[in-house]
Amino acid sequence: MQRLRRHLLLLPLIAAAPFGAVAVAAQDAAVPLAREADTEVIPGTPAAILELAADAARKMPDQPHIKTRSRLQAEIVDAAVTAGEYDLAERVVPQITNWRKGLAQAAIAAGLAESGDTEAARAALSAAESIEVTLVDEFVQGWRRDRVRARIAAAYAHLGDVEKAAYIQARLTSSEAGRLATLAARMADPDKIDENTAAFVAICETGDLEQIKSALLGIAEFYGRVAGDEERLAKLEQTIRDNWTRIPGEPRMEILDVIVAKDLEAGRVEHARAIIDEIETMVRGNRWNAEQAIAFMANVGRHRHAAGQPEKALAILREAASMYDEKRTSIVSIWRGRSLRPLAEAFMAAGSQASAVELYERALVEAVENPNSRPRLEDLVLTCNSIVASGVVAPESLRKALMRTKAALGSPW
Repeated sequence: MQRLRRHLLLLPLIAAAPFGAVAVAAQDAAVPLAREADTEVIPGTPAAILELAADAARKMPDQPHIKTRSRLQAEIVDAAVTAGEYDLAERVVPQITNWRKGLAQAAIAAGLAESGDTEAARAALSAAESIEVTLVDEFVQGWRRDRVRARIAAAYAHLGDVEKAAYIQARLTSSEAGRLATLAARMADPDKIDENTAAFVAICETGDLEQIKSALLGIAEFYGRVAGDEERLAKLEQTIRDNWTRIPGEPRMEILDVIVAKDLEAGRVEHARAIIDEIETMVRGNRWNAEQAIAFMANVGRHRHAAGQPEKALAILREAASMYDEKRTSIVSIWRGRSLRPLAEAFMAAGSQASAVELYERALVEAVENPNSRPRLEDLVLTCNSIVASGVVAPESLRKALMRTKAALGSPW
């Protein structure tokens, strides 16, 4: 146990692991939203928008849609926690009727603990543990219950009870233990970075794709902790590159995203721009589905703006918007939001709220093209979550669009 204390969470993890405005094309194929005047307009606060999403999710019948409904409700809780809307998050948790109730409650505990609200975090953690012990059905054994336990472990770690967190982590399946790699690396003893990097490398040599990705994200966290030491930075970056040969392009870009963020935090702007160039080359040089390519281009634009390249940022965002117009009919209607939401978030990050609002409203129009309410609800919830995450101040037009999309829900699901 002394070994666990010295190395925080990390070694138990190893042991467990054998444009201005957007041009919008005519929507000939889309079903228009209802035109009648709304009887009510919700406030534009994050809480009101997430409350609308939660109320909409309650409309979905538990049977046969318990998995979809519970997943969406847990995602609303995650969005509320990120926005600091804990009262709303607590109200949504009892509405979840499968194992994700424990996952959502544990997310509240972890969020409160990370924010420093110790008393509330311990109360939420106790509630999460009370739910976790009831997850005894054969279906929830394995990764589902372990995912709840991993979030509970994260809450304990943020509360400073590293020994308890490490004990829980050591009992998890290797894939779920790996989800704590980033937190482990963020909290590990600075004097143990080299030793723990070697431990992560060992995972890369024997682990599966998810474990390798988690380990490399852990090394990327170490990269962020040695800012100012150019030799160690170069060594850690090379270690990542030497050990990602077994994972495909998308997770590689996720790891490079972290490096960009760490570089910008440390003021290493030129190196960050070089990595952004590399990400853009990967985006343009691979055959992605249209919705993936547009989302990836939006991410590049977001990086460009953060790295002090606003003109390049807007150019690539406008290109992505034009690509959506060109490729729209080739994208299955239920996936169109996967392009439009990241693009809206990127425009907002680049300082163009008007474009972001226009894209969010368009995503809601696309949502009602499908005659079934299940995909409509998914789009509505994800769009609400994205609006809150982006920081958009929702104008009345967007709030009415949200209400009309909600009103359109109903049979058939």
